[in-house]
Amino acid sequence: MWLRRSGYFLLFMAALLVQLFIPLRASNEAAMCHAALARGESAASLAPQSPRWDCSGKDWHVASNRTALRFEIKPGQEPPRWLTTRASDFTRITVVAKDKSGSSASKVFHPADLTIGDGVARMYAPIPQVPALSQVFVEIDDPHFAGMVKGAELSQVEPRGTAGAMETFVAILCGLLLAPIVFDLAYYRVLRERFFLWHAAASAMMLTYTATTGGVLTHFFGFSEVSFGPLSNWSFGIAIASAAMFFANFIEPDMLRRHERRAMKISAAACIGISLFEQISPLPTGMMQQVFYMLWIPVLATFVWLMLVVLRRGSRAANYVVLAWLPLAATGLYRILGNVGINPQPVDAFEAFYCSIMLEVMISSLGVADRFLALRRERDRALTEAQLQSAMAGVDALTGLANRRAIDGRFAELFAQGFRTMAVLDLDHFKAINDSHGHTTGDNVLKAVAAALSPDKDTMVLRLGGEEFMLLLRGADAQSRAESRRQAITLRVSALVPGLERPVTASMGMLALDHDGPVNADFSSLYSHCDRLLYEAKANGRNRTMQERLRGFGKGRQRALKAG
Repeated sequence: MWLRRSGYFLLFMAALLVQLFIPLRASNEAAMCHAALARGESAASLAPQSPRWDCSGKDWHVASNRTALRFEIKPGQEPPRWLTTRASDFTRITVVAKDKSGSSASKVFHPADLTIGDGVARMYAPIPQVPALSQVFVEIDDPHFAGMVKGAELSQVEPRGTAGAMETFVAILCGLLLAPIVFDLAYYRVLRERFFLWHAAASAMMLTYTATTGGVLTHFFGFSEVSFGPLSNWSFGIAIASAAMFFANFIEPDMLRRHERRAMKISAAACIGISLFEQISPLPTGMMQQVFYMLWIPVLATFVWLMLVVLRRGSRAANYVVLAWLPLAATGLYRILGNVGINPQPVDAFEAFYCSIMLEVMISSLGVADRFLALRRERDRALTEAQLQSAMAGVDALTGLANRRAIDGRFAELFAQGFRTMAVLDLDHFKAINDSHGHTTGDNVLKAVAAALSPDKDTMVLRLGGEEFMLLLRGADAQSRAESRRQAITLRVSALVPGLERPVTASMGMLALDHDGPVNADFSSLYSHCDRLLYEAKANGRNRTMQERLRGFGKGRQRALKAG
């Protein structure tokens, strides 16, 4: 067990260290510098030698609500036409193009003006054209994420309409995310367990987040940052909330305490709250990013704590959850540490996050399938036991024959199948056998009678209680078969139960219905009629059969039977 736990820990550390080797997106322009601006201050007004410009490419903290970028265009370089940067919320972006003579052109963009382009979470805007471009200044008001500053770059080609290797990988991942949704819904139709729906919801939201941030949707729909921000933010928050609810319902009931399930449900609600905070937060830009990522720390801590708890308790489902979530937890921790001020480099880690999602989908889907099979085995076992109990309840313990319960609710069906002859038998002077030879001998007599009546596919034999039996028969010779069985009782009892003082006989009342009659028969009326015929047989000397045939068995005849 300790070896397995050590393996999980090493996997977590390995996933965390892999993040360090994921290349962060860097600008194509080595000459980019950035600076903090005051309200109303222009980036072009800062002298190129001003110490406020940071051209080191190291410290990308957004310390001000207004940040400036400066791109130096090298002599002989083809003038760029597009500004691209990391898609994130902002208030306004001003792009100023300056030529060698000092003249300039500018254009102001709001979130609705910037189109989401190809690539991972990228938006772009056209650069104003001037005759001999030498510098490009970009002023960003209220950037929510420092990655907008670090990830800004200039391009000669419009970043839309092409698909690179990462976009292809993301498209494949989106296809993979569809599979668990379909399977979860199919599983839910068989077993009405909530965790199937929560897993489907988490997969659907991960699919939405991946398709949005990975540039897949841009190939089908043109949308701006106004749609991109809320769609990516809410899909991510709901995905993590759904994953928390999936965990609370997926882990075996005896492996999580009530307060632990409540903690996971609170974490799910917190995910929704964090997404709402990100949309409406009034905090300054420099504080916003740090607070947003710090709010995810208790959520991540709750996930890790409960995973370790259920793993220590020996949960089978936990093995799949831990393996599936370790890469996601490592990526989440890496993003948090890189965006709360510890690391001067803003961290997206989208590539690592997509790889983690792929592993999570594959492993958690295996876990869901494994749990589905386990639950289905339990359900089938319970159904089998219930059917066995039901069957045992419909069988007479002494003789092995069916009892009255075996046909309760089924008589109309049996009648429709052709069982239209009913006979009720009662052993003659059976009490004398018990009194003279004891109940053990009496039980042996009853067993011998059951053997003599011998049920088959066209003859149902029931023990109604005591020494009373019933035959339900179908076929043209039903009456003669019933009489043959009655007469066989004497010989079979004599052969199987020696030492009796006299032969054992039976009296029988039998009622046969024409096959052209209606199928809506009333069991109680037929049984009462047979019982009356049985007592007539006993009154006429016993060891005989009294029978009747009913024709045109309609409602009027049924009322007559009930009255008689």
